Amino acid sequence: MQAFSIGSPAEQAASALGPAQIANLHVEVVDGRLILRGLAGCYKTKQQATELASAAAPGMAVVNELRIAQAPADDGELARSIAAAIERAVPGALERIEVRASGGVVEIRGTARNDDERCRIESAAWHTNGVMGVECHVGVASTAAHDEEVSDALSDYVRRAANVPHGAVRIKYQSGIVRLEGTVGSATRAQAIEDLIRWHERVIDVINHLRVAAPAEVSH
Repeated sequence: MQAFSIGSPAEQAASALGPAQIANLHVEVVDGRLILRGLAGCYKTKQQATELASAAAPGMAVVNELRIAQAPADDGELARSIAAAIERAVPGALERIEVRASGGVVEIRGTARNDDERCRIESAAWHTNGVMGVECHVGVASTAAHDEEVSDALSDYVRRAANVPHGAVRIKYQSGIVRLEGTVGSATRAQAIEDLIRWHERVIDVINHLRVAAPAEVSH
């Protein structure tokens, strides 16, 4: 049952919270404060309820007394619920991640194919009933094929931008780290090549092992 009068801030807030699927929602105004009571399925729903109520009744203080659905007594049961939600959001993800739960807090470890997949995995966990917190330690996989493509692209870029002869500088990219090897004419040129590489959006750091060629001896 919802307690509010037509046209009141409580009515506006209750209407805004309708799609949030909060059980036994009760909204009322007490001493100028908007009080929310009911049962939210997860922490994210409770958090979003405050934002929705504040937007519906601007200028009013929102007191969020929503309770969160109790986590299953068995941590294993909660972990299985979260794993099922993740599998629905990202089919095949369970082959690459591990889910553990303790007292309503879930820990996820493993790898995702990309940033979007990682976000969907974490979101699915947050929106599972009974989840009080999520510790997401899912990394984004970097395949050898992808690294090789970036290495080739950087090599082409350096040859064009710095007019470096083919094969003079070897560039190896792996998970954001670039290793430079080869021989150049001067220390200034070695630094210039490193600077070019550092500007690339996928480069985190550069290990510069370029050697400076010894000056040719002048015969008399």
